[in-house]
Amino acid sequence: NVMKIAVVDDNEADVELFLKLIEEYAQRHHKTIYTVVFSKGEELLKKFKKEKFSAIFLDIYMEGISGVEAARKIRKKDTDVRLIFTTTSEEYFAEGFEVEATHYLLKPLNTKKIEEVMQRLHVFFDEEETMLTLQNGSRQVKIPKNKILYIETIRNGIMVCCKDNQIPVRCSISVATEMLQCSNFLRCHRYSIVCLDAVEKVENDSFIMTDGRRILLRREGRKELKETYYRYFMNKMRENV
Repeated sequence: NVMKIAVVDDNEADVELFLKLIEEYAQRHHKTIYTVVFSKGEELLKKFKKEKFSAIFLDIYMEGISGVEAARKIRKKDTDVRLIFTTTSEEYFAEGFEVEATHYLLKPLNTKKIEEVMQRLHVFFDEEETMLTLQNGSRQVKIPKNKILYIETIRNGIMVCCKDNQIPVRCSISVATEMLQCSNFLRCHRYSIVCLDAVEKVENDSFIMTDGRRILLRREGRKELKETYYRYFMNKMRENV
């Protein structure tokens, strides 16, 4: 589990302490955490891209634009990134609701405060790992990945076929493919993605799924698709021995 975090703070001593506490946390819990430091909100905004960081720690009082102002601009580009405010005072807590702040860190920082916020972040990310979250029009749909058998394109989007039900979602199969970059999901055709755990058997031109559905394999690269399945199957067998 690699976490990439940005720290935006113009106080060098505070940044040094933060980095030291994060490093100690990572060693204690055997986590890999990459940290990028910015001394101004404007610097972060120049480099900011959606999905570049797992979380951003923003000091509220800074030279130039404040942490709250930077957070508002970030939220226009990315509604999901976790925002944590670091501050010496509680007076800006209300603004945190507006930009959906995950947490507040009150300075001076210490081991206990860092432990608490990082554990909270890991709970969020572990939940995201187990769920497929797709935008369906104006609302989000969360589907447990371990329930998905396969996904197929339908007229207005995709159909996520699960063990107990079928869920239509108005989004493209390319978006779903990007969100399912795990070893047990395979895009086997321009119209379909399969969960390799739900493949019952392999035939010449298709996977037969546990619910009996036949999913065609694309002609180009068919051999490689089958090899990917066999490799996955063999690794799983080894793990279960």
